[in-house]
Amino acid sequence: MNELGLKKGAVLGKCVWCTQPIKEGEISFASYWAKIINMKWYCADCLVGLKPTVDELALEKEYREDVNYSEDNDDKEMLRQKWLIEDGKIRINPNWTS
Repeated sequence: MNELGLKKGAVLGKCVWCTQPIKEGEISFASYWAKIINMKWYCADCLVGLKPTVDELALEKEYREDVNYSEDNDDKEMLRQKWLIEDGKIRINPNWTS
């Protein structure tokens, strides 16, 4: 038993998305790094799978904030220098410096 009184291998819950069991003391990547978000379990495999989508959303948010800023300050040149939009994908220009 651990300090919380749980036996090693006790099922704590299941991942909401993939239904993989999350077990106490298990050293698998999915269970060891599992998180509870809004009282629901999410295994690490599912959370890591979200990273590309979350990164894309963060870039989209930053781009929208820059668009709003450039409209307010009449600074379209900053948008052209900072952002590259190719094939519908937004990315920061690697040569851009603030």
